[in-house]
Amino acid sequence: MFLPGHRLARSALAGAFALSLSWAQAGTFNTVTFGPIKAADIRDLVPDAFTRRYPAEKWAVLVFADAGMASNGTPYCYAIAGLTPKGADKFPVNRYTHFIQSPDAEVMTVAKKRAWAVACARHAVENMMTDDLDTLYEADEVAQPRKVR
Repeated sequence: MFLPGHRLARSALAGAFALSLSWAQAGTFNTVTFGPIKAADIRDLVPDAFTRRYPAEKWAVLVFADAGMASNGTPYCYAIAGLTPKGADKFPVNRYTHFIQSPDAEVMTVAKKRAWAVACARHAVENMMTDDLDTLYEADEVAQPRKVR
């Protein structure tokens, strides 16, 4: 004999297990984040193919995101994502961006500001991950001055 709610609990458990399988993590990767976002906010967007091509020992995903209020009281957010050599402290040459602005004025709480910044960051990273992996990084070549003879 089953207890009341047993079927519901079993279904919920099966659903949670299936959901956890769809959230499987890719390999290890580094992130450098700026703004009210965290590495965990984008972790599910990074596929295994990315971590195989850009190992954590050599590369980092840089994500800059912020949200605020325009002068007319409407909230907005923007984000920039890119790939940079680990420890290089360089802004990515190839940048993937996202911008959202609401048509309606509203109060921007700290929680809403973070939620907006995360939404923009996720879109920017999604844009980056849909590009050809071989084109994500481009070296920032600084032209050497020509010697005058």
